Amino acid sequence: DTGSFRYSNTSADTFRVAAALVDAGARPWEIAQNIYDTKPYKSLSALAEAILGIQFSSGGLIASMEITAEMMERHGITESETEGFIGYARSIEGVEVAVAFREVEDGLIRIGFRSKEKVDVAEIAAEYGGGGHVRASGCTVPGPLAEVKSNVISRLNRALAEAGYTWTD
Repeated sequence: DTGSFRYSNTSADTFRVAAALVDAGARPWEIAQNIYDTKPYKSLSALAEAILGIQFSSGGLIASMEITAEMMERHGITESETEGFIGYARSIEGVEVAVAFREVEDGLIRIGFRSKEKVDVAEIAAEYGGGGHVRASGCTVPGPLAEVKSNVISRLNRALAEAGYTWTD
């Protein structure tokens, strides 16, 4: 998971594998168009709503978004169609950690974490029974969305402080 060669786990081996795929006939421009440049309108309208709802905490170091079951139903999308939403929150200038809270079924919240530089989000996801990579991880937690979000933001605040960040709200 290199995020289109943008994340810190991108290595020389990553490019060698990509080169081998192109040598074998892969057409990167077609792949990119299908993945990044072809989206149904309903997915984009849900993305717009999620972006407009982004909330900041810890002096702007955390950007969180909520994707409710009601929102997905209203836009006619599935959970899988929201997978890339978190990247938009992560891309905001000044944000160190992005977190997306998705209601996947009654009483369950799927949480996606992304970080840029100093916070190990895999460690945080593991505390909630999940896993992943240092810069991209996730977990599924039972509970009401507001309660889960409050708990996770508090934990992220501790992680930011442990990583040496300071802020005023």
